[in-house]
Amino acid sequence: MLNNMKDILTLKELQHIGKNTALRLVQSGEIETFRAGKHWRVARESVKKYIARFIQNALTNYIRNDILTA
Repeated sequence: MLNNMKDILTLKELQHIGKNTALRLVQSGEIETFRAGKHWRVARESVKKYIARFIQNALTNYIRNDILTA
């Protein structure tokens, strides 16, 4: 899926994950944005880094919980 994405996204294009979720991720700094004139943009690489961190955290938590319950 990410291979088909443009290198630069608009916030509207990021909202396919949900408007509130997209805004939360941007406002918290979990996904980096930059301004291009009056408009905010999101680098594709920033989305990929967020997904990688999300997956890593999920795996870490899963392994930690699995060890604690073993």
